[in-house]
Amino acid sequence: MPVEVGTRLAGRYDLRSPLGEGGSALVFRAHDSLLDRDVAVKVMHSHVPDSDKQRFLREVRTLARLTHPGIVPVLDLGVDPGDGRPFFTMPLMTGGRLPCWGRWRTRPSRWRASSRRRGLPHGRCTLSTRAGSSTAT
Repeated sequence: MPVEVGTRLAGRYDLRSPLGEGGSALVFRAHDSLLDRDVAVKVMHSHVPDSDKQRFLREVRTLARLTHPGIVPVLDLGVDPGDGRPFFTMPLMTGGRLPCWGRWRTRPSRWRASSRRRGLPHGRCTLSTRAGSSTAT
């Protein structure tokens, strides 16, 4: 079953509108019917190899252990029973583009050290919003 607007993911997340897409995943604005709130959902593409799906799950589990003002928290992690695609949810960030990383640029060593201690890669980070996207390397 294709993952598209109107799909209910894992019996809980109603996909409302696309927010972004990359080589391995799609990001949607979604409504969590269980908690009655809007979230962002990142869903792996169907063509991604199983080894990449396993790595995605490991990285999201690691990300879920991080707490930092510059890191968006993980709310839920799962695999859709319909087609086996891994996904995770995070708070829906609204309000437009981030101004070129803002204050994070002044303290990169803190979040790099925090992510390094937990085994999370920190060389690339992509932020996506409704107004556009920003990428930092």
